[in-house]
Formats: sequence, C-alpha cells, structure tokens
Amino acid sequence: MAVPCPRCGREYDVTLFQFGRTIHCTCGARVGLEKRIRLPDGSEPPTFAVDAMLGGLARWLRIVGYDTVYGPRIEDEALVRRAADEGRWLLTRDARLPREWSVEGYLLVEA
Repeated sequence: MAVPCPRCGREYDVTLFQFGRTIHCTCGARVGLEKRIRLPDGSEPPTFAVDAMLGGLARWLRIVGYDTVYGPRIEDEALVRRAADEGRWLLTRDARLPREWSVEGYLLVEA
C-alpha cells in the first residue's frame, strides 16, 4: 500500500508512517496518514499530555485539579501514543512535534 504526496503525487510505502509519523517529500510537502488523535468530545473535563518543555504548566494544571500526564524525559513518540490512547489534549512548545506526528488534538504554547 502506498501513501501519495498531496502536492506532487509521489508515492511512499505505508510502513514509513507507522505510529503517525510523517516525512518530508522531495517536493517539500509533509506526507503522512490520516490524523490519529481525535479531539475530546467535551462531555468530560479535558485531560492533558504535556511535553517536557512545559513542566511548570503541568504542575499548575495538576494543582487546579486536571488529570495531567507529564515526564521531564518522556520521548515524543511515547507522549503522542499516550495522548492518542487516552484521548488527551497534547500541550507542547515544540512546533515540529504536531507536524512530525500528524497530531490533531494539540495546543502549541508560545512563550
């Protein structure tokens, strides 16, 4: 099975995109499978997966009572998988993470 580039149509083997990973096509476009993380439906309070750059925010989310997953040395792959498996919002300062992992339910936190 092949995944086509949306810009030039070049096809890439589907095994390159396991776990939601994306790649750069030779034409410069990002290529990947459909988004794997679904947005929470809003019926319950939001839960969060917070990357290593936002330790202070993770602490405050916990203080005010939100279910928050955080680890100072957690790998991007593990964080994205856990967010997807548990339906958590992904909070990050890494602008590359949502593009590389084809993440849908995320918030990019700027300084």
